Amino acid sequence: MEFKQQLSEIREDFLNKLEVLELEVMGTAVAMLQDDIRSPDLTGFDDPAKANLFMLRANQIGLALFRWGFFAIAERMYRVLVQETLKYRQETDSWRHAGALYVNTAGACAAQGKLDQVVVELLKAAQDDVKTYGVASGDSYAITGLLQEYFGNPVRKAALKTVRRVDRALTLADMERLPGLIGSREYAFLAYVHLALVNEAANQEFPNDFSKLQISSALRSLSALLEVELKALSNTDDTLFPAMVALYGGHKKKRKAWWPAFEDTKNNKIKATKDSSRLVDDQLRDAIAILPTDDDSRFWKSLLIAYMVRNYTIHQMETKCALVQKYSDEALGHILHVMTTASRHM
Repeated sequence: MEFKQQLSEIREDFLNKLEVLELEVMGTAVAMLQDDIRSPDLTGFDDPAKANLFMLRANQIGLALFRWGFFAIAERMYRVLVQETLKYRQETDSWRHAGALYVNTAGACAAQGKLDQVVVELLKAAQDDVKTYGVASGDSYAITGLLQEYFGNPVRKAALKTVRRVDRALTLADMERLPGLIGSREYAFLAYVHLALVNEAANQEFPNDFSKLQISSALRSLSALLEVELKALSNTDDTLFPAMVALYGGHKKKRKAWWPAFEDTKNNKIKATKDSSRLVDDQLRDAIAILPTDDDSRFWKSLLIAYMVRNYTIHQMETKCALVQKYSDEALGHILHVMTTASRHM
């Protein structure tokens, strides 16, 4: 009991010290912001150059926290400063720009690896920029610069490593062209890929049910985005397979030369059909084992696997399957391959 008591006292001692630190951080930062947000010399909606002046003194505390690696405290501090700014706007009906505070919140989140929250905070910053700087949300530096730096570029580079296991010829430029195909859904795409990659790595390190569920969820979401993309390319409102037919297997004059091989493999060799009696695990194993001989066969192999993953994940929540247990990383690579090269094979 004496040793346990000693451990408890050590913990309580440092909890109290850290509480004093955080209270000082919050109290001082809020007091500075409350003083400066009212100063006509440090604010001014008519002068965008002054947009961030009112938060600069409080921001120095945040920068010091960043310097020493206290990112969680910094995040909480910036969230409090955002709320103080929004409260002032509401109570006085006077505009104050919260964009820089959202950006710094995003920076603290990025340092903690909370990339989903980075997206949310930078989207908020971009919305503030619309009124402060008179720019479109999509043209805000929070989106064109910081969101890409914190979130987009790291995820694309990680995704490229996965997709290049399927097609070594793909480059970062191929990944960067995706926004033109999926539009405003790009950040959902990046979030789903990030979710898949993080949990794939975790599950390989120590197999666990949570990561398997997250992998299944990410593959399901990416399959849905793939369907949206192919439907847009084919200009059809039907489901995935009719979109595939419209793009690659339509009228004989427009049918791709590889389409008969794809259909024969799908229907007769793999038997990936609606009423197939074959286990999906066996279908997937055989599809993964296909050896491409050229760029076209590499693409339709990926198309077949992506089609199978879409059908399985939409109708099943089961994680005790080969898709999640054995082939999840390969499946992700094939989905990404189709998404990045679908328009090229039209």
